[in-house]
Amino acid sequence: MSTQSGSHDNMGERDKLEKSDMSDGEEAPKDRIRDVTGRLFGELGYDAVSTQMIADAAGFDTHTVADHYPSKAALYLDVLGRLQRLWTDQMASVFAGHEPAADSVITLMDRYLDFCLDHPEYPRLLMFRWMSDASDIRGAEEQILAPTVTESVKVASRIAAPGMDAEAAMWTLVWTIHGYLQAGFLDEAARPSPPEDPAMLNRFRSHLHELIRMLFAST
Repeated sequence: MSTQSGSHDNMGERDKLEKSDMSDGEEAPKDRIRDVTGRLFGELGYDAVSTQMIADAAGFDTHTVADHYPSKAALYLDVLGRLQRLWTDQMASVFAGHEPAADSVITLMDRYLDFCLDHPEYPRLLMFRWMSDASDIRGAEEQILAPTVTESVKVASRIAAPGMDAEAAMWTLVWTIHGYLQAGFLDEAARPSPPEDPAMLNRFRSHLHELIRMLFAST
């Protein structure tokens, strides 16, 4: 995995961004740069996107991008960190105040599916990273992703069906959702279908619920 020094360097860069004192007038361009960059990274991968491409897509010059983000790596960490925080907040709200059960996993995965539909760059960023995209950026998994993954596995282990590998069960659901979002159901000619199509989405959601009931103990 990553070296200790590499992790500290990249995560320190993100910390500087979060602590920077930006005026209200400067926040809108920064938000636009981040959001446009997230879409580009999600569509093409980090390694295929240049700072010039980001500037062109956001409608700024490269100097403006650099004013808000000292490097492309800093942008990546901000994009991924923001998306992860948004999802972590939603996950926490599902289990707040009651004991986890199979029905709450259904609610969690429904929200994750909807979150990924609203933020398609999120699952794509993860899938790209699993294929060694942005491999020069150290520490993203440990600092940004690991806390949520660890908490998900803890919850899953408390309600998995007897003899079930809780970690594998939770990842099976994530992999299933990510795969569906890339191609929907293939038609008779093996062509992808839009995953957001209402009929397709309802069919997939019903299948996902049945899969969860098989993997996790019922209430």
